[in-house]
Amino acid sequence: MIQLRKTILLICALTLPVLVFAQESGFKTKVAGDWKASVFGDISQIDALTADNFEISASSNTKVLLRSSNNKGKIAGSSEGIAYYYQEIPATGNFELSATATVKEFNNNAQVSFGIMVRDTILVNTPSKDALGSYLAVGPVSVGKNPQFVFSRTDSGLDKIKGLSKSTLPAPGVSYKINLKKTDNTYVLTFGDEDPVTITNFSALSGNKLYIGFFTARNTTVDFDSIVVKK
Repeated sequence: MIQLRKTILLICALTLPVLVFAQESGFKTKVAGDWKASVFGDISQIDALTADNFEISASSNTKVLLRSSNNKGKIAGSSEGIAYYYQEIPATGNFELSATATVKEFNNNAQVSFGIMVRDTILVNTPSKDALGSYLAVGPVSVGKNPQFVFSRTDSGLDKIKGLSKSTLPAPGVSYKINLKKTDNTYVLTFGDEDPVTITNFSALSGNKLYIGFFTARNTTVDFDSIVVKK
């Protein structure tokens, strides 16, 4: 009977989604499967890493809530600070990452943002105002001034690539389908009702690894659901 119980427990452990709970520098995270979580960049000081300011909480392999609160983090011309839920892939690998993003909170201003990002550098739960490598992202930014939905950071600084024209502006209850696909150095980025944007020969990402995932910056809370990762 004891051996039978052990066998049943082993089967359950192998078949159920793996959720790992951790506490990092005062804020709680819950990750699933191959996913990792970090808050880093221009987020004030280390004591800003609290449950009041940030949350990264997965309820399954296909759903995660990200929250950045109390004016912590930003997407700005000279710096960035984000909550990031991500996976690592080889720099030479191709991928497609998609989800439905449902806004729970959003404070319209130039530094608030959320979406999908691929980047070549991360920090693990560390504040820093230094340059943090290059990235390409799809999601609303500069909503308070000139809304954009495709942007990147390279050695040349922040580049807002494509304006938001067809989709509803972020507000509680609004949902968007978002997708970022990489094939070699060509990227296709899709957001809401906007036409897909194709960027060719994007060679700013360096190193042996890339980090792909979901982010929030500053005053926004978003549910990312129906997550699909193709590698």
